[in-house]
This record gives sequence, C-alpha cells and structure tokens, in this order.
Amino acid sequence: MKNFNRHRMVFYIWALFDFLHIAIYSVNSYRLGNFPYATDFISTLENISSHGGVVSGGMVLFSWLLELSILASLIMFLLMKSKVKALCYMQTPFRLIFSVPSLSIMLPFFNLFGGVSAIVLIIMVIMSEVLKVYSLKKWA
Repeated sequence: MKNFNRHRMVFYIWALFDFLHIAIYSVNSYRLGNFPYATDFISTLENISSHGGVVSGGMVLFSWLLELSILASLIMFLLMKSKVKALCYMQTPFRLIFSVPSLSIMLPFFNLFGGVSAIVLIIMVIMSEVLKVYSLKKWA
C-alpha cells in the first residue's frame, strides 16, 4: 500500500511540474502579446524558411518535440500510465540540451534574484534531471 501511495505521489508531483512548465511558458508568451505556442510555431516556420539549414531546422524540431512530449507526459502522469517513465527517460537528454529543467520553477525562481551563471544553471538542470530519473526508478 505504501508503494502505491508513493507511486501516485511521485506521478502527481511530476505532473505538477509539467503543468507549471506549460503554464509559465504560456503566461510569459501571453505577456509578450503572443498566443502561446501558436505564435511561436508560426515564427519558427518563418525562421526556418528564411534561414534554412538542416541543423537549425533539426534543433527546432527536437525543441518542439520536447514541448509536445511535456504535454504528453503531463497527461500520462495524471492518468497514472506506467509508460510515462520511458517517455521521461527519453526527454532527459533533450531537457539537458535545451536547458529545460524538470523542476520547472527553477528558472523563474532564479530570475527573481537576477539570474545565475551558466555553470550554476547547467548544474541545476543536471541535478533536476537526476532527481526526476531517480524518483521515477525508485518510487514509481
């Protein structure tokens, strides 16, 4: 019974952080006068067509796939789907590459204090991902 409660708790905590990532992104986009995700997607298409390039296009594609996978993991966590663990493990390298921590409140928190150095940010993102992977392997 305790493992079941830990399992649910871990899933709900990571669902909350995925939700906060989407909410923070959406609020920041809206504050800039944009329609969250849609405006950025249109801008992405315009940039790819004007600048081209396989590498930049590939990076943008992976960035969008990460955003979509965060929405998918939020839904899967809420539905208690065990396959969400595999999705989260696949997200980890992309979260590291794009500096999108699973502990989504880290970046806004650091911005309250004027930001942090790149080294500290990288270490914090790595720690965030280690915590997520560990918690999913240990308690979920």
